[in-house]
Amino acid sequence: MCALCAAQTQQFRELAGMGFPQGKSGGSALIAADVDGDGDLDLFVPTSEYFYAHSLDRLLLNDGNGRFTDVTTTHLPALLAQTMAAVFEDVDADGDPDLILGNAPSAVGGQNRLYLNDGMGKFSYGWSASPTSFASRGHLVDIDADGDIDYIAAGVAMTIWVNNGKATFTNETARRLPARARWATGTAVADVDGDRDVDLLMMGRASASVANRLLLNDGTGVFKLAAVSRLPQSSASPGQVLVGDTDLDGDLDLVVSDSKGTLLWLNGGKGTFVDASSRIPQRSPSPFRIALFDADLDGDSDLVFEASNTTRGVLLLLPNLHRQVHAKAAPQLGKAHAIDLWAQPGYATTPQHMLPYISLSTLSPRVRIGSFGLLGLDPRGMISLLPVILAGPTGHTTLSLPLPPIMALRGKTLSIQTMTLHSLQLADWRFSNVHSDVLR
Repeated sequence: MCALCAAQTQQFRELAGMGFPQGKSGGSALIAADVDGDGDLDLFVPTSEYFYAHSLDRLLLNDGNGRFTDVTTTHLPALLAQTMAAVFEDVDADGDPDLILGNAPSAVGGQNRLYLNDGMGKFSYGWSASPTSFASRGHLVDIDADGDIDYIAAGVAMTIWVNNGKATFTNETARRLPARARWATGTAVADVDGDRDVDLLMMGRASASVANRLLLNDGTGVFKLAAVSRLPQSSASPGQVLVGDTDLDGDLDLVVSDSKGTLLWLNGGKGTFVDASSRIPQRSPSPFRIALFDADLDGDSDLVFEASNTTRGVLLLLPNLHRQVHAKAAPQLGKAHAIDLWAQPGYATTPQHMLPYISLSTLSPRVRIGSFGLLGLDPRGMISLLPVILAGPTGHTTLSLPLPPIMALRGKTLSIQTMTLHSLQLADWRFSNVHSDVLR
Protein backbone atom coordinates (compact mmCIF):
# COMPACT_ATOMS: atom_id res chain seq x y z
CA MET A 1 0.00 0.00 0.00
CA CYS A 2 1.34 3.43 -0.90
CA ALA A 3 2.26 5.82 1.93
CA LEU A 4 -0.49 8.28 0.93
CA CYS A 5 -3.14 5.54 0.84
CA ALA A 6 -2.05 4.27 4.26
CA ALA A 7 -2.22 7.76 5.74
CA GLN A 8 -5.75 8.23 4.40
CA THR A 9 -6.97 5.18 6.36
CA GLN A 10 -5.32 6.08 9.66
CA GLN A 11 -7.70 6.93 12.48
CA PHE A 12 -4.99 8.56 14.64
CA ARG A 13 -2.50 11.13 13.36
CA GLU A 14 -0.14 13.80 14.71
CA LEU A 15 -1.42 17.31 13.82
CA ALA A 16 0.62 20.52 13.93
CA GLY A 17 -0.07 22.91 16.81
CA MET A 18 -1.48 20.28 19.16
CA GLY A 19 0.63 18.72 21.90
CA PHE A 20 2.81 19.13 24.95
CA PRO A 21 5.75 20.98 26.48
CA GLN A 22 8.67 18.58 26.52
CA GLY A 23 10.74 17.37 29.45
CA LYS A 24 12.29 14.31 31.05
CA SER A 25 10.13 11.34 32.00
CA GLY A 26 10.17 7.57 32.37
CA GLY A 27 8.54 5.10 34.74
CA SER A 28 4.87 4.12 34.95
CA ALA A 29 1.88 4.80 32.75
CA LEU A 30 0.69 8.25 31.70
CA ILE A 31 -2.69 8.99 33.32
CA ALA A 32 -5.32 11.66 32.68
CA ALA A 33 -8.00 13.37 34.78
CA ASP A 34 -9.64 16.79 35.08
CA VAL A 35 -7.58 17.90 38.05
CA ASP A 36 -8.47 21.61 37.94
CA GLY A 37 -12.21 21.26 37.33
CA ASP A 38 -12.30 23.21 34.05
CA GLY A 39 -13.99 20.47 32.04
CA ASP A 40 -11.02 19.04 30.12
CA LEU A 41 -8.57 16.23 30.87
CA ASP A 42 -5.08 17.02 32.15
CA LEU A 43 -2.05 14.70 32.09
CA PHE A 44 0.19 13.31 34.86
CA VAL A 45 3.61 12.16 33.64
CA PRO A 46 5.56 9.99 36.13
CA THR A 47 9.28 10.66 36.01
CA SER A 48 11.45 7.93 37.44
CA GLU A 49 14.64 8.83 39.29
CA TYR A 50 15.83 5.42 38.08
CA PHE A 51 16.03 6.80 34.53
CA TYR A 52 16.82 10.47 35.18
CA ALA A 53 18.72 12.05 38.07
CA HIS A 54 17.19 15.17 39.66
CA SER A 55 13.85 14.82 37.86
CA LEU A 56 10.28 15.26 39.12
CA ASP A 57 6.91 13.80 38.26
CA ARG A 58 5.20 16.24 35.89
CA LEU A 59 1.68 17.69 35.72
CA LEU A 60 0.45 19.18 32.43
CA LEU A 61 -2.77 21.25 32.30
CA ASN A 62 -4.96 21.20 29.16
CA ASP A 63 -6.42 24.41 27.69
CA GLY A 64 -9.30 22.45 26.16
CA ASN A 65 -7.88 22.49 22.63
CA GLY A 66 -5.23 19.82 23.14
CA ARG A 67 -2.48 22.29 24.07
CA PHE A 68 -0.79 21.64 27.43
CA THR A 69 1.17 23.74 29.98
CA ASP A 70 3.65 22.34 32.50
CA VAL A 71 2.62 23.39 36.06
CA THR A 72 4.80 20.91 37.96
CA THR A 73 6.67 23.43 40.11
CA THR A 74 3.51 25.17 41.34
CA HIS A 75 1.06 22.26 41.55
CA LEU A 76 2.99 19.18 42.78
CA PRO A 77 5.10 18.52 45.89
CA ALA A 78 8.78 18.52 44.96
CA LEU A 79 10.05 14.96 45.39
CA LEU A 80 12.59 12.80 43.59
CA ALA A 81 11.27 9.24 43.39
CA GLN A 82 10.88 6.17 41.22
CA THR A 83 7.15 6.31 40.52
CA MET A 84 6.16 2.92 39.14
CA ALA A 85 2.34 3.07 39.42
CA ALA A 86 -0.05 6.02 39.42
CA VAL A 87 -3.84 6.20 39.81
CA PHE A 88 -6.30 9.11 40.01
CA GLU A 89 -9.15 8.53 42.51
CA ASP A 90 -11.26 10.78 44.76
CA VAL A 91 -10.15 9.17 48.02
CA ASP A 92 -11.42 11.93 50.34
CA ALA A 93 -14.85 12.24 48.66
CA ASP A 94 -14.57 15.99 48.06
CA GLY A 95 -15.41 15.80 44.37
CA ASP A 96 -11.95 16.09 42.80
CA PRO A 97 -9.37 13.47 41.74
CA ASP A 98 -6.55 12.79 44.18
CA LEU A 99 -3.33 11.05 43.19
CA ILE A 100 -2.04 7.70 44.49
CA LEU A 101 1.57 6.89 43.58
CA GLY A 102 3.34 3.56 44.01
CA ASN A 103 7.10 3.46 44.40
CA ALA A 104 9.75 0.80 43.94
CA PRO A 105 10.98 -0.52 47.33
CA SER A 106 14.66 0.34 46.72
CA ALA A 107 14.09 3.67 44.96
CA VAL A 108 15.26 7.14 45.88
CA GLY A 109 12.53 8.60 48.13
CA GLY A 110 10.99 5.12 48.23
CA GLN A 111 7.49 5.79 49.56
CA ASN A 112 4.02 4.98 48.30
CA ARG A 113 2.29 8.36 48.41
CA LEU A 114 -1.13 9.99 48.43
CA TYR A 115 -1.41 13.55 47.14
CA LEU A 116 -4.64 15.41 47.94
CA ASN A 117 -6.16 17.79 45.38
CA ASP A 118 -7.41 21.21 46.52
CA GLY A 119 -10.00 21.25 43.71
CA MET A 120 -7.92 23.63 41.56
CA GLY A 121 -5.32 21.05 40.53
CA LYS A 122 -2.80 21.81 43.28
CA PHE A 123 -1.66 18.75 45.24
CA SER A 124 -0.29 18.39 48.79
CA TYR A 125 0.97 15.46 50.84
CA GLY A 126 -1.79 13.34 52.35
CA TRP A 127 -0.12 10.07 53.31
CA SER A 128 2.97 7.94 52.64
CA ALA A 129 4.18 4.44 53.49
CA SER A 130 7.10 2.22 52.55
CA PRO A 131 6.30 -0.30 49.79
CA THR A 132 6.97 -3.99 50.36
CA SER A 133 6.75 -5.21 46.77
CA PHE A 134 7.25 -4.01 43.21
CA ALA A 135 4.07 -3.17 41.24
CA SER A 136 4.23 -1.69 37.74
CA ARG A 137 0.49 -1.00 37.62
CA GLY A 138 -2.36 -0.60 40.08
CA HIS A 139 -6.12 -0.80 39.50
CA LEU A 140 -8.71 0.61 41.89
CA VAL A 141 -12.04 -0.96 40.94
CA ASP A 142 -15.05 -2.71 42.49
CA ILE A 143 -14.46 -6.30 41.38
CA ASP A 144 -17.19 -7.95 43.49
CA ALA A 145 -20.04 -5.43 42.98
CA ASP A 146 -20.42 -4.70 46.71
CA GLY A 147 -20.17 -0.93 46.32
CA ASP A 148 -16.61 -0.36 47.57
CA ILE A 149 -13.29 -0.05 45.75
CA ASP A 150 -10.94 -3.06 45.69
CA TYR A 151 -7.32 -3.06 44.55
CA ILE A 152 -5.49 -5.15 41.94
CA ALA A 153 -1.68 -4.89 42.09
CA ALA A 154 -0.18 -5.91 38.77
CA GLY A 155 3.42 -6.74 38.02
CA VAL A 156 5.79 -9.61 38.67
CA ALA A 157 3.21 -11.21 41.00
CA MET A 158 -0.47 -10.32 40.46
CA THR A 159 -2.42 -9.88 43.71
CA ILE A 160 -6.06 -9.03 44.42
CA TRP A 161 -6.96 -7.10 47.56
CA VAL A 162 -10.64 -7.01 48.55
CA ASN A 163 -12.10 -4.13 50.55
CA ASN A 164 -14.42 -4.99 53.46
CA GLY A 165 -16.19 -1.64 53.09
CA LYS A 166 -14.19 -0.01 55.87
CA ALA A 167 -10.95 0.50 53.92
CA THR A 168 -9.43 -2.73 55.25
CA PHE A 169 -8.03 -4.86 52.42
CA THR A 170 -7.52 -8.64 52.43
CA ASN A 171 -5.39 -10.57 49.97
CA GLU A 172 -7.83 -12.96 48.23
CA THR A 173 -5.69 -13.78 45.20
CA ALA A 174 -5.81 -17.54 45.72
CA ARG A 175 -9.62 -17.64 45.66
CA ARG A 176 -10.23 -15.15 42.88
CA LEU A 177 -7.43 -15.64 40.31
CA PRO A 178 -6.31 -18.87 38.57
CA ALA A 179 -2.80 -19.87 39.60
CA ARG A 180 -1.64 -20.05 35.98
CA ALA A 181 -2.69 -16.44 35.36
CA ARG A 182 -0.76 -14.38 37.91
CA TRP A 183 2.05 -12.94 35.81
CA ALA A 184 1.75 -10.32 33.09
CA THR A 185 3.78 -7.69 31.24
CA GLY A 186 0.72 -5.43 31.09
CA THR A 187 -2.81 -5.43 32.48
CA ALA A 188 -6.15 -3.65 32.22
CA VAL A 189 -9.55 -3.97 33.89
CA ALA A 190 -12.81 -3.21 32.06
CA ASP A 191 -16.21 -4.67 31.22
CA VAL A 192 -15.28 -5.98 27.78
CA ASP A 193 -18.17 -8.45 27.37
CA GLY A 194 -20.96 -6.04 28.35
CA ASP A 195 -22.29 -7.97 31.37
CA ARG A 196 -21.78 -5.06 33.80
CA ASP A 197 -18.83 -6.43 35.78
CA VAL A 198 -15.12 -5.73 35.33
CA ASP A 199 -12.99 -8.26 33.50
CA LEU A 200 -9.21 -8.62 33.56
CA LEU A 201 -6.84 -8.46 30.57
CA MET A 202 -3.30 -9.77 30.98
CA MET A 203 -0.56 -9.47 28.38
CA GLY A 204 1.98 -12.28 28.03
CA ARG A 205 5.35 -12.58 26.35
CA ALA A 206 5.96 -14.62 23.22
CA SER A 207 9.58 -15.37 24.18
CA ALA A 208 8.39 -16.92 27.46
CA SER A 209 5.55 -18.84 25.75
CA VAL A 210 2.98 -16.91 27.79
CA ALA A 211 -0.12 -15.95 25.79
CA ASN A 212 -2.21 -12.80 26.06
CA ARG A 213 -5.17 -13.74 28.26
CA LEU A 214 -8.71 -12.55 28.95
CA LEU A 215 -10.18 -13.42 32.35
CA LEU A 216 -13.94 -12.96 32.65
CA ASN A 217 -15.55 -11.95 35.94
CA ASP A 218 -18.39 -14.22 37.09
CA GLY A 219 -20.10 -11.22 38.74
CA THR A 220 -18.79 -11.95 42.24
CA GLY A 221 -15.14 -11.01 41.65
CA VAL A 222 -13.90 -14.49 40.70
CA PHE A 223 -11.99 -14.49 37.39
CA LYS A 224 -11.99 -17.37 34.91
CA LEU A 225 -9.82 -17.82 31.83
CA ALA A 226 -11.57 -17.31 28.48
CA ALA A 227 -10.46 -18.93 25.22
CA VAL A 228 -7.06 -17.71 24.04
CA SER A 229 -8.56 -17.02 20.59
CA ARG A 230 -10.58 -14.07 21.97
CA LEU A 231 -7.42 -11.89 22.04
CA PRO A 232 -4.91 -11.33 19.20
CA GLN A 233 -1.47 -12.67 20.01
CA SER A 234 1.73 -10.67 19.51
CA SER A 235 5.06 -11.98 18.30
CA ALA A 236 6.83 -9.62 20.70
CA SER A 237 6.24 -8.37 24.24
CA PRO A 238 3.08 -6.33 24.90
CA GLY A 239 3.31 -3.88 27.77
CA GLN A 240 0.87 -1.15 28.65
CA VAL A 241 -2.81 -1.84 27.89
CA LEU A 242 -5.34 0.98 27.48
CA VAL A 243 -9.11 0.60 27.29
CA GLY A 244 -11.53 2.89 25.44
CA ASP A 245 -14.24 2.92 22.80
CA THR A 246 -11.95 4.21 20.05
CA ASP A 247 -14.49 3.80 17.22
CA LEU A 248 -17.54 4.83 19.31
CA ASP A 249 -19.55 1.71 18.50
CA GLY A 250 -20.60 1.14 22.11
CA ASP A 251 -18.01 -1.41 23.27
CA LEU A 252 -14.51 -1.13 24.74
CA ASP A 253 -11.47 -1.56 22.50
CA LEU A 254 -7.81 -2.02 23.45
CA VAL A 255 -4.68 -0.04 22.60
CA VAL A 256 -1.51 -1.97 23.48
CA SER A 257 2.09 -0.80 23.56
CA ASP A 258 4.31 -3.51 22.15
CA SER A 259 8.04 -3.75 21.60
CA LYS A 260 7.29 -3.91 17.85
CA GLY A 261 4.71 -1.13 17.68
CA THR A 262 1.40 0.21 18.98
CA LEU A 263 -1.52 -2.17 18.52
CA LEU A 264 -5.24 -1.44 18.17
CA TRP A 265 -7.60 -4.32 18.92
CA LEU A 266 -11.29 -3.68 18.19
CA ASN A 267 -13.99 -5.33 20.28
CA GLY A 268 -16.74 -7.19 18.45
CA GLY A 269 -19.15 -6.37 21.28
CA LYS A 270 -18.84 -9.43 23.50
CA GLY A 271 -15.15 -9.44 24.34
CA THR A 272 -13.70 -10.99 21.18
CA PHE A 273 -11.09 -8.73 19.57
CA VAL A 274 -9.68 -8.24 16.05
CA ASP A 275 -6.44 -6.51 15.08
CA ALA A 276 -6.87 -3.04 13.48
CA SER A 277 -3.35 -1.73 14.13
CA SER A 278 -3.11 -0.22 10.64
CA ARG A 279 -5.25 2.67 11.93
CA ILE A 280 -2.32 3.87 14.10
CA PRO A 281 0.88 5.30 12.57
CA GLN A 282 3.81 3.17 13.69
CA ARG A 283 7.04 4.65 14.99
CA SER A 284 10.52 3.17 15.22
CA PRO A 285 11.51 2.51 17.88
CA SER A 286 8.04 1.91 19.32
CA PRO A 287 6.66 4.28 22.00
CA PHE A 288 7.81 3.74 25.56
CA ARG A 289 4.45 4.75 27.06
CA ILE A 290 1.02 5.63 25.75
CA ALA A 291 -2.16 7.30 27.04
CA LEU A 292 -5.72 7.39 25.71
CA PHE A 293 -8.12 10.21 26.57
CA ASP A 294 -10.22 12.96 24.95
CA ALA A 295 -7.66 15.76 24.74
CA ASP A 296 -9.65 18.07 22.44
CA LEU A 297 -13.19 17.67 23.86
CA ASP A 298 -14.82 16.24 20.74
CA GLY A 299 -16.10 13.10 22.45
CA ASP A 300 -13.58 10.57 21.13
CA SER A 301 -10.40 9.17 22.67
CA ASP A 302 -7.09 10.63 21.44
CA LEU A 303 -3.72 8.90 21.72
CA VAL A 304 -0.53 10.13 23.38
CA PHE A 305 2.88 8.62 22.61
CA GLU A 306 6.02 9.02 24.66
CA ALA A 307 8.33 8.77 21.69
CA SER A 308 10.69 5.88 22.52
CA ASN A 309 13.02 4.32 25.04
CA THR A 310 15.90 6.43 23.78
CA THR A 311 14.04 9.77 23.78
CA ARG A 312 11.90 9.61 26.90
CA GLY A 313 10.15 12.84 27.62
CA VAL A 314 9.16 13.58 24.00
CA LEU A 315 5.34 13.49 24.13
CA LEU A 316 3.30 13.37 20.92
CA LEU A 317 -0.46 13.87 20.64
CA LEU A 318 -2.27 11.91 17.91
CA PRO A 319 -5.87 13.13 17.77
CA ASN A 320 -8.54 10.59 16.93
CA LEU A 321 -9.88 11.54 13.49
CA HIS A 322 -13.28 9.95 14.13
CA ARG A 323 -14.54 13.55 13.83
CA GLN A 324 -11.85 16.18 13.48
CA VAL A 325 -11.23 19.62 11.97
CA HIS A 326 -7.72 20.99 11.48
CA ALA A 327 -5.81 23.49 9.34
CA LYS A 328 -2.14 22.91 8.55
CA ALA A 329 -1.39 26.58 7.84
CA ALA A 330 -2.39 29.81 9.56
CA PRO A 331 -5.24 31.75 7.86
CA GLN A 332 -4.09 34.54 5.52
CA LEU A 333 -6.44 37.46 4.86
CA GLY A 334 -7.30 37.79 1.19
CA LYS A 335 -6.48 34.14 0.47
CA ALA A 336 -8.26 30.79 0.61
CA HIS A 337 -7.84 28.95 3.93
CA ALA A 338 -7.48 25.15 3.57
CA ILE A 339 -9.24 23.21 6.35
CA ASP A 340 -9.05 19.40 6.64
CA LEU A 341 -12.21 17.58 7.72
CA TRP A 342 -12.31 13.94 8.87
CA ALA A 343 -15.14 11.61 9.91
CA GLN A 344 -14.56 7.87 10.38
CA PRO A 345 -11.53 7.90 8.03
CA GLY A 346 -10.94 4.58 6.31
CA TYR A 347 -13.89 2.82 7.97
CA ALA A 348 -16.96 4.93 7.16
CA THR A 349 -19.65 2.61 5.77
CA THR A 350 -21.92 5.49 4.71
CA PRO A 351 -21.27 9.09 3.57
CA GLN A 352 -20.47 11.40 6.49
CA HIS A 353 -21.92 14.92 6.59
CA MET A 354 -20.38 17.94 8.31
CA LEU A 355 -21.95 21.32 9.02
CA PRO A 356 -19.03 23.77 9.51
CA TYR A 357 -19.32 26.90 11.65
CA ILE A 358 -16.81 29.73 12.10
CA SER A 359 -16.54 32.46 14.72
CA LEU A 360 -14.12 35.10 16.00
CA SER A 361 -14.91 34.21 19.62
CA THR A 362 -15.16 31.00 21.64
CA LEU A 363 -16.85 29.79 24.82
CA SER A 364 -14.83 29.04 27.94
CA PRO A 365 -15.83 26.70 29.39
CA ARG A 366 -17.61 25.03 26.53
CA VAL A 367 -21.34 24.43 26.82
CA ARG A 368 -22.88 20.97 26.58
CA ILE A 369 -25.81 20.86 24.17
CA GLY A 370 -27.60 17.62 25.07
CA SER A 371 -26.32 14.55 23.23
CA PHE A 372 -24.55 16.71 20.63
CA GLY A 373 -21.56 17.25 22.93
CA LEU A 374 -19.66 20.45 23.70
CA LEU A 375 -20.23 23.68 21.78
CA GLY A 376 -17.01 25.69 21.69
CA LEU A 377 -17.95 28.64 19.46
CA ASP A 378 -19.74 31.71 20.75
CA PRO A 379 -23.20 31.46 19.11
CA ARG A 380 -23.58 35.27 19.12
CA GLY A 381 -21.02 35.58 16.33
CA MET A 382 -21.22 32.13 14.77
CA ILE A 383 -21.50 31.87 10.96
CA SER A 384 -22.76 28.72 9.26
CA LEU A 385 -20.96 27.51 6.13
CA LEU A 386 -22.31 25.23 3.42
CA PRO A 387 -22.67 21.55 4.37
CA VAL A 388 -19.87 19.21 3.34
CA ILE A 389 -20.20 15.53 2.35
CA LEU A 390 -17.33 13.15 3.11
CA ALA A 391 -17.56 10.03 0.95
CA GLY A 392 -17.04 6.65 2.59
CA PRO A 393 -14.90 4.85 3.33
CA THR A 394 -12.25 7.60 3.00
CA GLY A 395 -14.02 9.98 5.38
CA HIS A 396 -11.82 12.97 4.50
CA THR A 397 -11.99 16.15 2.45
CA THR A 398 -10.39 19.59 2.38
CA LEU A 399 -12.59 22.68 2.67
CA SER A 400 -11.39 25.88 0.96
CA LEU A 401 -12.59 28.95 2.86
CA PRO A 402 -12.03 32.31 1.08
CA LEU A 403 -11.00 34.99 3.59
CA PRO A 404 -11.77 38.65 2.88
CA PRO A 405 -8.86 41.14 2.57
CA ILE A 406 -10.07 43.15 5.58
CA MET A 407 -6.93 44.21 7.44
CA ALA A 408 -8.97 45.19 10.52
CA LEU A 409 -9.36 41.45 11.15
CA ARG A 410 -5.60 40.92 11.42
CA GLY A 411 -4.65 39.60 14.85
CA LYS A 412 -8.11 38.25 15.62
CA THR A 413 -8.57 34.51 16.20
CA LEU A 414 -10.58 32.52 13.66
CA SER A 415 -12.14 29.36 15.13
CA ILE A 416 -13.96 26.56 13.33
CA GLN A 417 -16.10 23.70 14.65
CA THR A 418 -18.40 21.30 12.85
CA MET A 419 -21.56 19.42 13.63
CA THR A 420 -20.75 15.93 12.37
CA LEU A 421 -23.65 13.80 11.11
CA HIS A 422 -22.43 10.21 11.35
CA SER A 423 -25.87 9.21 10.03
CA LEU A 424 -29.13 10.98 9.30
CA GLN A 425 -30.42 9.96 12.74
CA LEU A 426 -30.35 12.88 15.19
CA ALA A 427 -28.86 10.60 17.87
CA ASP A 428 -25.67 10.27 15.75
CA TRP A 429 -24.97 14.01 15.43
CA ARG A 430 -21.96 15.31 17.37
CA PHE A 431 -19.82 18.44 17.67
CA SER A 432 -16.21 18.10 16.54
CA ASN A 433 -13.17 19.65 18.18
CA VAL A 434 -12.51 23.40 17.86
CA HIS A 435 -9.56 24.53 15.74
CA SER A 436 -8.31 28.09 16.26
CA ASP A 437 -5.67 30.19 14.48
CA VAL A 438 -4.73 33.90 14.47
CA LEU A 439 -5.60 35.73 11.24
CA ARG A 440 -2.58 37.15 9.42
